Amino acid sequence: MAGGIQGADLAQLQQLVQQLGGPFQSELQSTLNGMNQKVQASSSYWVARNADQFRADFSQFVSKCEQQLNQILQEAAKASGQHLQAIQQATASTI
Repeated sequence: MAGGIQGADLAQLQQLVQQLGGPFQSELQSTLNGMNQKVQASSSYWVARNADQFRADFSQFVSKCEQQLNQILQEAAKASGQHLQAIQQATASTI
C-alpha cells in the first residue's frame, strides 16, 4: 500500500481471522480427504505394483499436506488476530 492512511476494516479482518481458523481449514481438509478417497478407491480398477505405490505415496502426501496446512492456517489466524488487536488498541475501536 503506497503512502496515505493504512488500516483495515475491523469487521472484515475479524471475519478473516475466524475463517482461517475454521471454515477454510475444514474445506481444505475435506477436499484433500475427498481426493485421497478417490485415489484409494482406484484399487478396484487399477491393479499394479506402481498403482499400489502411488496410492501409498498419495496417502502420505495428503497426511503431510494436512499437517502443514493446519499449521500455516493457525499461524495466519494468529497473525491476523494480532494485527486486529493492534489496530483496535491503536484506534480505540471495537467491532
